[in-house]
Amino acid sequence: GHGGHDPGVCGWARGGMDLWFLGYPDQANEYVHRAVVLAEEIGHPPTVAHALNYGILCQQFRRDAATVRSWGERMASLAAEHGLALFEATAIAAHGWVLASEGQVTGSLSELLRGMEGCIGLGMRLFEPYHKALLSEAWLAADDGTAALGLVEDAMRFAEESGVHFWD
Repeated sequence: GHGGHDPGVCGWARGGMDLWFLGYPDQANEYVHRAVVLAEEIGHPPTVAHALNYGILCQQFRRDAATVRSWGERMASLAAEHGLALFEATAIAAHGWVLASEGQVTGSLSELLRGMEGCIGLGMRLFEPYHKALLSEAWLAADDGTAALGLVEDAMRFAEESGVHFWD
């Protein structure tokens, strides 16, 4: 198998991420939208959640809170309906990011932390440095530079120990 989701959708979704990192934000946006549309056409819930997950990352990079909210709500309902615990955790983190973008500091901190801890608890460490960076931004917004810096240091240490360097 291919991680339990459609490889075509995965290609569009991961391709979107690659294009973002290569400096092509418009194409990246187009790719992740194609991933979500194709996944919805296929109608396989884990595939839809996978596309939304990568799509949400790309929309966070773009600072598009409205799309993150919409896709995060869709992912949360899929996760609840089909028992997709990992996507439930990432949907919580996505909502925390939306709250942060709206200046709702306390709610954002608790949801970002809950989402990150949910991922870690399920053994999904790939996005841990990214989650810690988001949480660090939220702490900075809460005027706690010490907590923010501590999280960045944790993320860098984790990246070094694990070899997960995509968010360096």
